[in-house]
Formats: sequence, C-alpha cells, structure tokens
Amino acid sequence: MHESAPWGKPKVTRDDPAHALMLLEAIDHADADVVAKATMLVASGMANYWPALGVHDAALDCGFLEDPIEWTRRCFLGGAEELVPGFTEHQTLERADWRIALRKGVGFCSQQSMVLAGYLRERGIESDVLRLEGHVIAVAHTPEGDILLDPDYGVVLRCSLAQAESDPEFVRAAYLAAGFGAEQTDMVVKLYGAEGNDFYRTVHLERAEPRGAVLLFVGIVMMLVGIYGIRRGRA
Repeated sequence: MHESAPWGKPKVTRDDPAHALMLLEAIDHADADVVAKATMLVASGMANYWPALGVHDAALDCGFLEDPIEWTRRCFLGGAEELVPGFTEHQTLERADWRIALRKGVGFCSQQSMVLAGYLRERGIESDVLRLEGHVIAVAHTPEGDILLDPDYGVVLRCSLAQAESDPEFVRAAYLAAGFGAEQTDMVVKLYGAEGNDFYRTVHLERAEPRGAVLLFVGIVMMLVGIYGIRRGRA
C-alpha cells in the first residue's frame, strides 16, 4: 500500500488502472463529452503518489520490454534534469506514453495531466499541460473554447485559464461540487491565481500548436506564393 497522498486525496486508485484504460479506449470518437469522461477516467485510474526523493519503488521501475526508449534514456542518457535545468527528480521518472503511465496507476498531478493530454491529442483534441503555482492541470482547446481539466482532483472547468484566474468563485464552486471540503477548496482556489502560471516544462510532451494559428500561417504562405506566381507570370 502506498503512503497517503497530500491534501486528503485518496491514496489508492478508485478503479483498476487496466479497467480505466479499457474504458478510455472504448470512448466513441464522436462523443461530445469525451473531454470530461476522459478526465474522470484518468482521475479514477491514478492515485496521487510518487516515491520520496532518493527512495526506490520497484513497482515503478521501467523495464526494457515495457518501454525500450524510456528504459534506454534512463539507463544511458541520464536524467532529464541534466537536459532541462530546473527539472525535479520525479519529473525525470514521468512516462511519455500515456498508456504506460496509466497502467502504473500512480503519479503526481503532472503525470496525470500528461496522461490526459496525451490521450486527448491522440483523439485529435489539441491539449496542453499547464503549471499553476503549486499544481499541474491539463487544458483542452476545443472549438467551443478552452476547458481546464484537473484529473488529479477529478474536476472539469469549462473556462479558459484567464477566466479561472479572474473568477475564483467559479473555481471554488466547481471543486465544492466535486465533493471537496471548504478548507481544501480554498487552498486549490489559491493555486489558480495568476502568479506563476505557465506551460508545464517537460521533455515528454511538446506544447500543442493552436490549429487556427497553423491554418492562418499556411494560408498566408499560400497567398504569398500565389502572388509571387502571378507576378512572375506577368513579367
């Protein structure tokens, strides 16, 4: 049994990770509520746990057959903190593959958010991982707007980060509705303050490029090429 997670969160998963993975795979691509359903499944399949710094947990070892690339990186390339200054030890142990990470069934908020973002990206939903001041969440960029996702707590906020930063009562209502106590909710609300919020820095998951910006760039390039071709034709 793993030690208790901080802030009163459950120390064991509420569902078998393999079962949560199976349910995630079974969600219909056309399901309009895929973002919320995926958030709750990741929340149910992963417990907030990671071994203390310098403590070995055999259950979290990465074998060669499990993930050859990750195993090679850890054995021969050193920790990610050597590649990206400021990385902590637990970040170097995070899994890049969302399925492998979910099967482990444990991870801090950052690993859980990476699992969720990885799953959503595979489903064609642009997603990023955001670092708050003391917490990490995911965000889905949908045609209807951004949706903040907290798989660690099992909470979905249908708003952008800017909206959450400016409306703490909206954030408070969402966490209270999820069943968290007033004291714990107050602490979480403070994490959404504007100070220190940024994209989560990890070598495992690149920042998503907004599709609209990419299409705009492609459109501009095509327009310039067309203008150049017309001018050459007239010359």
